[in-house]
Amino acid sequence: MIYDIVSGTSWYLLFITAFIFFIFRNKLGSQLLIYFSYYLIYISLGELVAKLITLSPIKYNLWWYNIFLNGQYFFYFFMYYELIKNMKIKRWLIVSYISYISYFIINYFVLFKGWNAYQSFPFTLGNVIIIFSIFYFLIELFQTEEILNLNKSLIFYISLGLLFHFILYSPTEVVVSYFTKFEQDENINYNIISYILFFSNIIMYFFFLFGLWITKLSK
Repeated sequence: MIYDIVSGTSWYLLFITAFIFFIFRNKLGSQLLIYFSYYLIYISLGELVAKLITLSPIKYNLWWYNIFLNGQYFFYFFMYYELIKNMKIKRWLIVSYISYISYFIINYFVLFKGWNAYQSFPFTLGNVIIIFSIFYFLIELFQTEEILNLNKSLIFYISLGLLFHFILYSPTEVVVSYFTKFEQDENINYNIISYILFFSNIIMYFFFLFGLWITKLSK
């Protein structure tokens, strides 16, 4: 019962957030934030396809997440590359993204364990890069006069939501590959991972919607 409520809240909140951002995309104030509204549509469609796969004869959808989630990392690498001003950090982000792609390809095709083997270690690397990017962006932001007007900065609230999400969920990426080795605890471990993911998603979408309301819509 509780599991269904939490998972349902996370699921529907994604579509509500994507819909609201898309409807108000012309009020977001920058091209990058308009791209973000389209990205939320992409994530919503990806999750919808994943759900449909589980209802189909195919049933297992980890192979789809292995492909679909790469769009998430590409967009966030791009977004923070555009936001960060330090050229050394920008070059580091390019190298990091190339490293991520290389590691993913090697892990997926060389260390291949099957189409439904979740690529947790490459995704963990991607999460760490995103967390670092967000931290550095916030450090740069706090060193400018914009710190006096954070209540008007939607990207600040988006970054806070992403930071909470990736910090909360990334540790489970590290251990998810080991959980299923213990068959007697598989369901328990899966539920723990799912709860962490759902709660981190809910917090993230709350920051997105709160930031949109307080910076663009409350007026």
